Formats: sequence, C-alpha cells, structure tokens
Amino acid sequence: MIDYELLKQEIEQEYEGIITGILKDRNHLFELLNQYIRRTIEITVRNGGRAALEDVEEVIQITMLVILESGLKNYKKQGKSFAGYCCMIAKNKAIDYMKRRRRESMAVIAFDQDNDYNEDEKIDYLIYNHTKEPIMTPENRLLSLESQLEHIGMLKRFVHILMNQKEKAYKTVGCCYTIVLFQLFNPKTKELSSPAWAFEELKADTIQYSADRFLDEFNKRVKIGKISWGSDFQDSMESEELGQLICDIIFGDRFKRKDLENWSLRFRNKLKDEICYEFD
Repeated sequence: MIDYELLKQEIEQEYEGIITGILKDRNHLFELLNQYIRRTIEITVRNGGRAALEDVEEVIQITMLVILESGLKNYKKQGKSFAGYCCMIAKNKAIDYMKRRRRESMAVIAFDQDNDYNEDEKIDYLIYNHTKEPIMTPENRLLSLESQLEHIGMLKRFVHILMNQKEKAYKTVGCCYTIVLFQLFNPKTKELSSPAWAFEELKADTIQYSADRFLDEFNKRVKIGKISWGSDFQDSMESEELGQLICDIIFGDRFKRKDLENWSLRFRNKLKDEICYEFD
C-alpha cells in the first residue's frame, strides 16, 4: 500500500534539491513521480473497466517527457505542490490521450459503414492508413482487427455512460448528437463536438424521433451488439413538462443551440469528475 502523503513529501524534497543545485541526478525524482501519478492515469484511462497497462505506460512516458522538458522550470509555487502540479499534467495528458482514442474509434466506425469494401479490404485499408506500412502478413491484419475492436469497445462504453445520465431525455439526446453523432457523420473532423451541427439536425424533429434516429445510426455502424435506452431515459420520455410529454416536444420549439453547448459542457465536466482523480 503506497503512502501517498509520504511519497509527496519525498517528491518535494527531491524537487527542492534539484532546483537549488544540491542534487544533480533526476532519476530518483522521476521514479517517485512514476509511482505518484500512476493512480491518476489509471483512473482516467480505464473508461469503465481496468486500465490497459500499455495505455498507462504510454501516458506516463508522455507526462514524464513534458515534466522533463518544461515542467521542472515552469512550476511556480501558487498553492499547489510540485507533486500536485505533476499530477495535473498527468491528468491532462491522460484526457488528451482518451480524446484521441475516441476520435480513432469514431473514424473506424464511420469507415466501416460508409464504403463498399469487403472485410479484409477494410482491415487492409485501416492498417495502411494508421501505420503507412504495406500489408504483408496475416499477423498484422489480425493485430489491426483486434485494435479496431478495442476502439469500438471503448467507444461503446463511453456512449453507455452518456446514455445513462440521470437527466431529462432531451438533454441526453442533445449530448448524443452534439458529441457522438456529429463525429460519426464527420469522421475527419478535429472537433470533439458541434452544438451548431447538432441543432440543425434536431430542431425540426420530436425528441422521440431524434432518440430513435440516434440508436439507428449508431447501431447500424457497430457490428458487436447493440445499444438501447435505459429505463430512466424511457421514464423521462413519458413524463410531462409544461403540459406536454417530453417525447412529443419539437426540439427547436423549446431549445436553442446555446442549450446544447451548456448540456455538452456539463456532461464533459461530469465525466471528468467521475473518472479523473488528482491528489492534492
């Protein structure tokens, strides 16, 4: 069992020794930081399950490089310890890493739907476009397929969290369009969400129609199992608001693009609170 308070004190001592010139060797500091930030990274990249060791190690290496190149000299004592500062860097890098993985997942699913390639040709295309290496062996085709299935599994876990928010049904549908469907329809985009796009898609339709459409568009692109709305969502759809069933509300009659911006921002903040951990 790691005593993080003691570990934090050791990190502060090592940092002070390096900054003041008493210590020249930084290896021990990095060994201590490796232990200290690992928990934060594991929780951030686990996405509902156990974090993959290779993901954790990759984010640790990215974080350590940032600390080495800029963190040591840029840190300023403003109420946060050096250990906490490094933990903040680790969390941000882990979040960036997961965002990139989600974009890759979207691209895989969008490609799988919108072309006429057979299954082997799809895999070969993905191998080449991800690695720029020629396809020569059955082994690299299999490894690429496993990677794509992992991406799809990760995305499905993300969508499951999104769909099972205990929110009004129109907020959940709005987030699904703003964050997920936008990327499925625009796989080459670098944006993580688009309230403007989502509003144009939603404004003329009922919440029921838009909810059904989201399931249809997502499930026809995902070949492993299907997603569905949970009981909380269904109960919300059948509840009344201002004398009207939520399922019958025409989106544009009640809501504006700004609502989508606010809902998606709240969801992202809520998701970070649920899966991210930072030591003080």
